[in-house]
Amino acid sequence: MRIVVALVCALVAPLALRAQAPSPRPAQDPALAAAVKLERMSQAAAPSARSGPAIFADAVATDSKAKRRSTGKWLMIGGGAAIVTGAIVGGGGGAALIVTGILAGGYGFWMFNGQ
Repeated sequence: MRIVVALVCALVAPLALRAQAPSPRPAQDPALAAAVKLERMSQAAAPSARSGPAIFADAVATDSKAKRRSTGKWLMIGGGAAIVTGAIVGGGGGAALIVTGILAGGYGFWMFNGQ
């Protein structure tokens, strides 16, 4: 049970830290403030990845979907292997492997179905 709690804490801790991250301080140096403003203006003026021809955008979307399906397939396979290994090992380590396998397989299933 301790391992499951530690695993959940390890997964949730980065989210909690990201939510509590302090906002950037305003620039106090005028040159630095001008540089930040110039960078923001250049980012706003930069063309987006979707501004290309429609054929190119469709090709990129198809490639992305194929990669997502492939990654999902391998996560499901790895999750199943972790479940079987955890069942063979048993004990606390086996339980951790089973829980990890369920999480990896579920995420892989979600990715494979294109959600």
